[in-house]
Amino acid sequence: MRTSYYLVYMDMRCINLKRTKVILWFAKAIVAFIIAFIAVNGICFIYYNIPAHYDNLTNATDYKFETSKFYSKWTPEGLAHGRTNNDGYLNKLDLGEKEINILFMGSSHGEGYNVNLDENIVSVLNNCLNGKMYAYSIATSSHSLLTNLKNLDAALQEYKPTDYVVIEFPTINIELSKIQELLQGDVQRRPSQNSGIIAFLQKIPYLRLLYNQLATAQATETSGTKHETTSKEYYAALDEMLKSASEVCEKYNVKLILLHHSHLALNADGSVHSTDDADYVTAMETTCANHKITFINMSDTFIQYYNDTHILPYGFINTAVGVGHLNKYGHKLIGQKIYETVMEASQ
Repeated sequence: MRTSYYLVYMDMRCINLKRTKVILWFAKAIVAFIIAFIAVNGICFIYYNIPAHYDNLTNATDYKFETSKFYSKWTPEGLAHGRTNNDGYLNKLDLGEKEINILFMGSSHGEGYNVNLDENIVSVLNNCLNGKMYAYSIATSSHSLLTNLKNLDAALQEYKPTDYVVIEFPTINIELSKIQELLQGDVQRRPSQNSGIIAFLQKIPYLRLLYNQLATAQATETSGTKHETTSKEYYAALDEMLKSASEVCEKYNVKLILLHHSHLALNADGSVHSTDDADYVTAMETTCANHKITFINMSDTFIQYYNDTHILPYGFINTAVGVGHLNKYGHKLIGQKIYETVMEASQ
C-alpha cells in the first residue's frame, strides 16, 4: 500500500514538474517577446517612424498627419528626420505664424518625408524668397494631380493664399477615364484609418511600418494609352478640367502654377533623357496656356543639372540609382525653379 502511495506521489510530482516547466517556458517566451517587441519598436522609432494620419475634415487634403510629431525615416528611401507642424504638414513654421502668399500642394514627392525638413521644396523656396513672400505646404502622400484638383477649392478657402497656388505632380499621362471621373465628381477620397483598433495600432512604430508597407500597394493615377493624346475627347476633357481649376483660382484671386517632374533614364553613353511621353507634355502645356495657367516642366532643368554635376534628382544611398522619390537635389532644383517663376511674374 505504501509503495502505491509513493508511486502516485512521484507521478504527481513529475506531472507538477512538467507543468512548471511548461509554465516557465511560456513565461520566458512571453517575456522574450515583450523585450524583442520593445527593442524592435525602439529601433523603428529611429529607423522608420512616420506619424499616423486621419481624415481632414476641411477637405483641403483627403487626410493629414498627427500634429507636432517627430518623424524619422531611414527606409526604404532616404535618411531623414523632422517634425510635423501644428497643422500636421511638413513646414518649419506653424500655421498662423505668417500670412500665406504661396500655397504648395502635391504628392509624396513634394511632401518630402524622404529628406530633412530644411531640405524640402518649400523650405528651399522660402530661403530663396528671403522674407519677400511666404510659402506653405500641404503636399500629402498619395495625392495625385486629380486628387489635388478635387481639393483645390477647399484648400484655397481654408488657407487663403494671397498670390499663388502651386500643384506639384509626377504623372502626366493620366488616363482619360480618370479625368472624366474628376469632371463628374467621382474621384474617391483616400481612406484614412483613424478609428478603431487600426488607429491604435498605427501609433506603435513597428506596426506602423507594417501598415505602411501594405498602404504603398495602393495605386495612384493610371497611365493613359498613347492614342488618347491625339483624340479630341482627351483634349476636350483636359481642357474642361484645367478651365475649372482656373475658374476656382480666379474666384480666390490667385494664380495657378502646375509643376510637373519625371524620372530620368540613363542612356548607354552615360547621358540621360526624360521618361515623359512628349504628346502628353504638349497636351498639358498647350491647354495650360489656353487658360493662363503657368506650366513648369522640370525635365530640361533636371537634365542640365545632371550634365553639369552627374547627380540625379531621384534616389538615395539606400535605393537603386535614380529611382524612387525626389532627393534633396531634386527638392532644391524645384524650389529654386518656383522662386524664379514667381520672381519673373512679379517683374
